[in-house]
Amino acid sequence: MTAAFEDHLAERVKLVLGQRGPFTTTRIIGGGTGFMVCDKLCCGVSRRGLVVRLGPNGASAAAKQEGVAPLMLGKRTARGFVRVDPDALKTNEQIDHWVLKGVEFLHGDRANS
Repeated sequence: MTAAFEDHLAERVKLVLGQRGPFTTTRIIGGGTGFMVCDKLCCGVSRRGLVVRLGPNGASAAAKQEGVAPLMLGKRTARGFVRVDPDALKTNEQIDHWVLKGVEFLHGDRANS
C-alpha cells in the first residue's frame, strides 16, 4: 500500500466513524492508526490494509471472502479481528462496508468482544 492510499484510507475511516458518533485514535501494534469506538478498538489502518474487529464468529465468516484474512500478530492469530487487503478496498463503498461492520459489531455484539 502506498503512503497516499494509507492516508486516504485513514481519512475515509475518520469520515465514516465521525458520521456515526464519537471515536478516538491510538497507535496500534506494528505501526498504523487504530480507531476506538465505545472504548474498544473498532478498526485500524496500517501499511498492510484495514484491520477490523468483528468478533470471533464475524471474523471467521469474513475470512472466507477474497482479500480478507485473520489478523496475524507474529505467529499468533488475533481472535476476532481480520485484515482486509488494499486490493479489496478500491472504492469508498468497500471501505465504508468494513468500517461499518466493525461499528455494528461493537454496538450489537459486545458479549463476544
